[in-house]
Amino acid sequence: MPRSPRLALALSLCALTGAACSNKQKKLSHGGNVMSQVYYDVLGGQRDTSHYYSVVRDSHDAESFCYRCGEDPYLVDKNVEALTKLGGAPYGRLEGQANTIVLLIEVLLEDPAALARSQAAVSLTRLGTQLPRYGTRGPVDDGSRLASGIAEIQGVYASGSRPAYRERLTQLLTELGEATYVPGVFAKKALQLFGTTPGLIDERDPAVRTALETAIVKTARQAIVYGLTAAVEGPTDFVRADALRGLKVLGEVSAVPAVRQRVEVEVSARVRGEAAEYFARAGTPEALEGLVLLLDDMDGSVRWKARQALVRFAGEDLGARRAPWERWAKQRWPGLAFPEQPSAKPAAATAG
Repeated sequence: MPRSPRLALALSLCALTGAACSNKQKKLSHGGNVMSQVYYDVLGGQRDTSHYYSVVRDSHDAESFCYRCGEDPYLVDKNVEALTKLGGAPYGRLEGQANTIVLLIEVLLEDPAALARSQAAVSLTRLGTQLPRYGTRGPVDDGSRLASGIAEIQGVYASGSRPAYRERLTQLLTELGEATYVPGVFAKKALQLFGTTPGLIDERDPAVRTALETAIVKTARQAIVYGLTAAVEGPTDFVRADALRGLKVLGEVSAVPAVRQRVEVEVSARVRGEAAEYFARAGTPEALEGLVLLLDDMDGSVRWKARQALVRFAGEDLGARRAPWERWAKQRWPGLAFPEQPSAKPAAATAG
């Protein structure tokens, strides 16, 4: 007789509803003896974080990122479950968290399954909320400084002369961690460097170790923002909405220009509504410009969100028409320039 009442109940339920339990095991079971399958697959026990990382990594082809062909018809289901777990899993080392963020970005931007991309956006957001925020960043790097830094770091460890280069390694890691990477994909590449370079990941020198961990934390947020911003241009509307929601939760203003461009061609009212909420959270002049333009949106709920956000910023309600809000915005920020109002959207002019 099982000692745990919860375990006994689970076994009883499986005996009474064998088909349902069997189906769950087929979809999500990762093997093991009967007791481990019941604990992990029926009771929802948490496996080691490395297990979920391996599930996601190994379910995709390294070259094409397509799902590997095999006998398991539920590979996508297991992948999505693992992605969900990675967002809230414990990480014993920052290098592990860095590698997970890189993997989640790849899933978000390349996975064939929209549900997997959606869950990757959610998990990236959860990990991003756990990162501390730093002040202003260092100079812009177009990837050239990163490339030379990677070569130098790898050369130091390959030569076996690390002790003599302790100060130089610390300086390099500090510079790479503080850089502002444009385009943002280089933040992801920097994070890969920090999490996978042989020798560096086993570094024990306190000064080098501190510089490495600080660089990981600083670069991780940049990489997450890069992934979420790029996903705003993705092919599936609910994934684009998830990405915008993540940017809003993180309070990241650097994506405002990209979101402004996306709104101009966005066909989904759900996504435009998320963009309105993101603009409201960002609060920059360009974000408020986006809110003013959304007053002409064809969807009433989007117009309402934009108007309510503008009322909070202005401290008064200037109505549903765009013109009064344009005058208000130009008085506050003289440099703003609005495109001509379209003539084919009369609904916005009569909306209350």
